[in-house]
Amino acid sequence: MAKFLAPQLPTMVNPFDRNGYLGANSPSMPYKPWRPQPTPQPTPQPTRPAPQPQQPPVIVDNGFAAQQAYLDRLIALQNEQRERERQERERIKQERIAAANRVYDSGVGKLNNATLDAQRQAYIKRMQDENSMEQQLQAMGVSGGASESTLAGIKTAYGNNRADIEQAKLNELGALERAKLDAISAAEADQANANIAADRDYTKGLIQTYASFIPKPTATRVVSGGSSRGGSNNNITSTAAYKRALGLYNSDSTAQEIANELERQGNNEATIAQILGSLGLL
Repeated sequence: MAKFLAPQLPTMVNPFDRNGYLGANSPSMPYKPWRPQPTPQPTPQPTRPAPQPQQPPVIVDNGFAAQQAYLDRLIALQNEQRERERQERERIKQERIAAANRVYDSGVGKLNNATLDAQRQAYIKRMQDENSMEQQLQAMGVSGGASESTLAGIKTAYGNNRADIEQAKLNELGALERAKLDAISAAEADQANANIAADRDYTKGLIQTYASFIPKPTATRVVSGGSSRGGSNNNITSTAAYKRALGLYNSDSTAQEIANELERQGNNEATIAQILGSLGLL
């Protein structure tokens, strides 16, 4: 009787280690028990110091700032007045130009009406002359070439009348055009002259305003000859205008009075300013 042999089963490998871990915690790896990881905390940002309120600058008022502000205000008022006057002069010029255009347009309209009326009267006269001439010729028994020649003369006279009417219209139209252009040119010239005078007055006003803020010189005045304080100019101090200004200066005249006298003598603004600067008044 044969001996029964039990079949050999393949050896099974247990994937779990002795502690029940799988994979990385197998017997071939060192044992790493699980521990809870600490929660990462946000990195604190560096704190900045709170901004300090800015302190206003310390201004030492010695009176100059107030005077400068007052001077600036005076000059601003003068500039505003100058602009208002300029706008008023511009308005007046535009009104005069508009009036010239209205007169021209009205004249042209009347001229056209008069021309049409004259042409109408010339045509009526032609027709009357033709009718009258035909009646006269018929009464005299004239016909043929003589009649046609007489009627042609009437037509020629009518054409001449029309030409005279058109020429008179052109002449009158040219006169209206010249009158309009003359009126516009006069308005523009008046505005230009007014602007020049206003600019001159404005410059005088500025000189007077600045001079009112400049103290009178306290240095010893010169009785005759020599030079005054304030840095003389050899080119200007040798002129008669400077000597006249120096005499007024030694007589306690103001800068505006000296400027007016120099302008009356025919000196320009640049010369006046140079003389006033040599005297220390600018």
